[in-house]
Amino acid sequence: MEDNNLARQLVFKKVWHKFVSLKVVVFVQHMLQNRIPSRENLNKRGIRVNSVMSCAEDYGKVESTSHIFFECPDAYEVWMNIYKWLRVKSVMHIDCIIHFNAFAETVQ
Repeated sequence: MEDNNLARQLVFKKVWHKFVSLKVVVFVQHMLQNRIPSRENLNKRGIRVNSVMSCAEDYGKVESTSHIFFECPDAYEVWMNIYKWLRVKSVMHIDCIIHFNAFAETVQ
């Protein structure tokens, strides 16, 4: 638990940079804190989007924050193209904090 809090603090320090737009900072914070309005999070708050909790692309997975940004095959393809464009080889993590830290380290 303590390691996770330390990792989260390191991420927030990297995000709060003078050259990063405030709306990007807020979005990343929401993503890292699992506050993106995914079907899973809306359901936890008692908001029913529809009876199906799975991904809109019908991959059979619950639409969660990690699925939207990392687990979904479409998101995975986007990340692989970004890594290819940057000429970086990396392993994809589905945990938002681990992924952000790994990505930030590879592009420095």
